[in-house]
Amino acid sequence: MVQKAENKVLEKYRKTANIKGFRKGKVPMERIKQMIKPEAVAMEARTSAIDAQLQKAAVEHKLHILSLVENKGMDGDKFPLKLEITAEIYPEIVVNDIEKISFTEPTVEVKDADVDTVLEQMMMEIGHGKEVKRAAKKGDVVEAAFSAVDEKGAVIPSTKSDGMTLKIGEGQLLEDLEKAMIKMKAGEAKEDVAVKFPKEYHSADFAGKTLKFSLTLNKVIEINAADADDAFVEAFQKIRGGEMKDIAQLKENIEKHLEQQKMQAARKAEMQKFEDAVLKNTTGELPQSWITGELGARLARLKDHWQYKADPEQYWQQMGTDEKKFTENLTKSIDREYKIYMAYKSLIEQKKITLTAEQEQIVEFMAKQKLQQKNKQGAGAKLSDEMDQARFSMLVNEVIAAMTAGEKPKTKAKKATKKATKKEDTKDTKKNEEEK
Repeated sequence: MVQKAENKVLEKYRKTANIKGFRKGKVPMERIKQMIKPEAVAMEARTSAIDAQLQKAAVEHKLHILSLVENKGMDGDKFPLKLEITAEIYPEIVVNDIEKISFTEPTVEVKDADVDTVLEQMMMEIGHGKEVKRAAKKGDVVEAAFSAVDEKGAVIPSTKSDGMTLKIGEGQLLEDLEKAMIKMKAGEAKEDVAVKFPKEYHSADFAGKTLKFSLTLNKVIEINAADADDAFVEAFQKIRGGEMKDIAQLKENIEKHLEQQKMQAARKAEMQKFEDAVLKNTTGELPQSWITGELGARLARLKDHWQYKADPEQYWQQMGTDEKKFTENLTKSIDREYKIYMAYKSLIEQKKITLTAEQEQIVEFMAKQKLQQKNKQGAGAKLSDEMDQARFSMLVNEVIAAMTAGEKPKTKAKKATKKATKKEDTKDTKKNEEEK
């Protein structure tokens, strides 16, 4: 076999050899042998023979070889050569007992209190409330003036505010300062209010220290969603913009928005549970080169950021971690991402999920839109890659739909449709009776 491989190598050089006095490809073999070192021919022939045998073994054992990690015995002189080859192969990731795994479509409820909270936040934004003479309590909006003094009694400029509007209890100011406002009335003042700064405070000048503040409450404003009316809607839209015709429409829009937010959060939580269950039932190991390759690429992008380049130490401080911990967490995250990707491929195969012609058209449309966005941003992208990603996302959605337990929750839109249909049915019945 090695001799045949050497002859193939020599024949390859013979076809391309350009020697004066001979036509291309017609140079005598002996002359070719004189031109090339025997060691080079032997090494190339040996490599070629090993590759051929490796490919044959891969086909025979149905292996998808990704890369060669190590080979022992290639430098041996005795034939036939005995090789010990270590290679990374495409992983066999399989999700087992899929009948025991299901996705639960979440249901959410928006309460009147949720809508009231948003209304009160909107009222606070434009100062729409009732100014009261009673003592301030948690939940009230107040206008306060305050400042801290140093050890010599001089005002510290960075702590001074002549009139800040805030809602007590929402943590806009330090806890001790907000607590001091409770039970104060408009026009009342306090001196020597001890306010402790947390150790992790963003300014090193104040972190962990306790300063004395002077505090004056200018106004106490009661914000109550029950006071939100059409006049409030008009006042809000003059400042913030919008096209709500009345308070009823505003409340309806707030409710829909909250429902979307809650559903998004609930579905994300259910997806986490579902994927945890999938991974628990998944067997197979990922090639280490996948993890290290992706890790290296992401760290390189991070370190290419201007903030990191400017001051790496400060960058990690702002991130609230260090490079070692960040790398460990990122490695775990990448491992999970790749495993869940391969697990979904297993589920798609087991569930025999395919896309319809109409879905393939949607995939192409989505991919072209994504490609257009990336081209505008100057990011290099291929349509085929974008189509692969869009197709996989749609296949995953189909898998989840196929593995969803029970009936999907009925939405308000569906209820409205049913009511409308019922109304139309009633009209048709009356019309039929009149015709009879």
